Amino acid sequence: MILVFLKLKGRLIAYYNYLRKSIESQVITAENKSHISEDICYMATVDNHSWGYLFDCGRARYLRAGDCKSLRAIFVTHTHIDHFCNFDTLLRHHIGLRRMITICGPAGIAKNVQAKGLGYTWNLIKKRPAVYEVIELHNNRAEVFELAPPKWKLIKKDEYEIKDGICFKEKGVSVSYVALDHKIPSLAYRLEEDSSLNIKDFPYRPGKWVKELKDAYEAGEEQKIIQVSETEQLKAKDLFHYLYIKKGHSLCYVMDHLASKENHQLLKKLMDEADEAVIEGFFRDCDRDYALRHYHSTVRSSAAIARDSGVKKLTLCHHSRRYFKEIQDIREEGMAEFENRSPKFSQQPIARYSADEDCDE
Repeated sequence: MILVFLKLKGRLIAYYNYLRKSIESQVITAENKSHISEDICYMATVDNHSWGYLFDCGRARYLRAGDCKSLRAIFVTHTHIDHFCNFDTLLRHHIGLRRMITICGPAGIAKNVQAKGLGYTWNLIKKRPAVYEVIELHNNRAEVFELAPPKWKLIKKDEYEIKDGICFKEKGVSVSYVALDHKIPSLAYRLEEDSSLNIKDFPYRPGKWVKELKDAYEAGEEQKIIQVSETEQLKAKDLFHYLYIKKGHSLCYVMDHLASKENHQLLKKLMDEADEAVIEGFFRDCDRDYALRHYHSTVRSSAAIARDSGVKKLTLCHHSRRYFKEIQDIREEGMAEFENRSPKFSQQPIARYSADEDCDE
């Protein structure tokens, strides 16, 4: 009988540790919804979280109807056509959801969304089938608008100062931003899980005392008596050393920006120790002068600022179509910089832009 009990106890402890590790390993998954020949559109999902979050909405063949319907919020960097042209697809799948979807973007984004809606005829719609909350971000100030079919009337609902750069907050996650110089404001975002109070290496069986201990810690109740077993009681302060703060997983999304000292200072703060950064690599370094004239970054500059910011994982994307046949080399150019090593190219870099032509984003 004792042997059976010990085996059962061991299984329960092992199962509890499995659940604890599963919870502690929650991550944010970023998925590129655009083919390499298309624009840019990234979707982020958070483990054990109900909603999805979309970053930009350029042409994206891998964006499914289910993805669109699962969105809680959309984060637009700027409304150049390659970052916003696919909003029509979102609109098509949002009709009938009968709930609010938040859109964050730079000044003017509310009228951009309104113009998309007014581009269609809504004579068969009587009730508001979907509602958009649009948050325009002006430096450290936010203006909040609401609009919906059939009339798409733009209604200003609120205006407030932004604290700590946080532009959006949902249960368990938050999003902060900085405005980068791309000749217009281009917003960069950081999606992050909330930090959590966890427990490890404790010698007692799990039970309601764990929650009581966490509550005592957060309330500063060091003298609170915690019943850790049927026969043992301890003061909360004697158990606090089993607790630790787990920083939430973080994902940064950084698109079009000038590779300038000012932009890099902003990015170092935003991307500080981020778990992953998705960042533009539109130009190769051999086209650096052209990139700077058109307020873009090169793949090497993007990788360098990610490295200097302590980013753990780098994803380079949004490359010029002119490098389509050398896509592995452009990524190698960035990853070599990120990893502080010499690149291994399949062919020597060749400038694809001349001084007197316009940018072809």
